[in-house]
Amino acid sequence: MDKVQVLMSSYNGEKYIEEQIDSILKQVGVDIQLFIRDDGSTDKTIQIIRKKSREYPKKIQLICGHNMGYKKSFMDLVYMCPDFYDYYAFADQDDVWLKDKVQKGIEQIKKEDSKYPVLYYGMMTQVDNKLCVMKDQQNFKAVPNYKMILFQNFAQGSTIIFNNSLLVMIKKYKANFEVAHDIWLPLVADFTGKVIGDKNSYILYRRHSSAVTVKMHNKYWYDLIKAIFRGKIVPNYAIPLLEGYSGYISSEKKEYLKQLLDYKKYNNKLNLLLDKMVRKNTLKGTILLKMAIMFNRLDDKVE
Repeated sequence: MDKVQVLMSSYNGEKYIEEQIDSILKQVGVDIQLFIRDDGSTDKTIQIIRKKSREYPKKIQLICGHNMGYKKSFMDLVYMCPDFYDYYAFADQDDVWLKDKVQKGIEQIKKEDSKYPVLYYGMMTQVDNKLCVMKDQQNFKAVPNYKMILFQNFAQGSTIIFNNSLLVMIKKYKANFEVAHDIWLPLVADFTGKVIGDKNSYILYRRHSSAVTVKMHNKYWYDLIKAIFRGKIVPNYAIPLLEGYSGYISSEKKEYLKQLLDYKKYNNKLNLLLDKMVRKNTLKGTILLKMAIMFNRLDDKVE
């Protein structure tokens, strides 16, 4: 039976976390261990996790830390977790997993060569606080082309499952900048291995006003336009990818990353502006990306 470690960052999740823990530990066809880092909760979250630990001896590991936000908290889990599990998965604290969620993802990953980094992501069924399915559902976002993937988010962290090879690859280079786990791991997987997208949903994804990651997307376009015109910058992930994984990236992809690294040079800038593969999913997003390239708003040093 495949051994799977699930990585969860918790923060003031007393309302739903017990139901989520139950759905994770009741996954079929796999041997699950849950590794939780609490990000400084001030409610009863920690007490609930400890209660569940007594119900599931040896299945739950809890680390209590100070509040540093979900991005750093999840990445800390990645760097702390042991590398002897077959597969790893991310979990939010307030969803509910269908019983075969992990098993279905692993089935897809096993179709690829295990010696290469492979990351799987799927869809979510959006529900309200009472787990009633919402009318409006997100569309599936296919894996972007390798030129587009640096600028287009597409994988929801709570659906991600990845193999041991990707964990080992991630640990070869510790990112010294703040980046979300569901941005950085898909990037590394795509440039050193493979990303698999699944149109099917095996997760009930709660959307509510108190969700930590929901708040991050309010007024996204307004904030992005304002940031560009105020002189702030769009992260240039070509820099850490080349710094950490140059020896594992194909020559074609490496050449593109080098163009981005020196994008202020006239020829590189022109090529990037004219290249139809350098884009985002929407026309508005593509225009903003091209503006960032044109006006030198790609980060010279990701922090």
